[in-house]
Amino acid sequence: DEVAIVMLTSLMGAVIAILATIVPRVLVGKRPLLNLKWITRDTIDTANAVGIIWNESIEYYCGQESSAICHKIDRKIRLLLQKIDGVQSETQAAWWETLNLGHCERARLMSQKLSARVANVHHAMTVLGDVLLQADFSERHITFCTSVQNEMHATEALSVE
Repeated sequence: DEVAIVMLTSLMGAVIAILATIVPRVLVGKRPLLNLKWITRDTIDTANAVGIIWNESIEYYCGQESSAICHKIDRKIRLLLQKIDGVQSETQAAWWETLNLGHCERARLMSQKLSARVANVHHAMTVLGDVLLQADFSERHITFCTSVQNEMHATEALSVE
């Protein structure tokens, strides 16, 4: 009789824990504690942010003078790197939601591959921030940038696709 009571209370505790993970947050308008629901959106948002940062960086670097925009872009890069780390941990932590089975697991693995590719630009983004902060905007710099700006934008457009 005592074993049955322990088993029943354990089962009830598990059900309550699962419901507590999902229901209360939805009722107050917050996202549920399910990584899988947010992985795809966060991964795509992160990849798009990389493209936006590259575009802003090219515009600044090929500009005519130094400004505080370089610090704004550098800050965006630092925040993006934190976001990339968060997306990767969300993707790795979502395995229990799919039990490594089915189409949801395939979607999780695809998001994991995409976030890994986005993470590959981690070092390049760090270097980009440093380059922007150290740009000198001399006459030679402006002449060089004028000649290669279109190619920079074309390369950025191809890499974002």
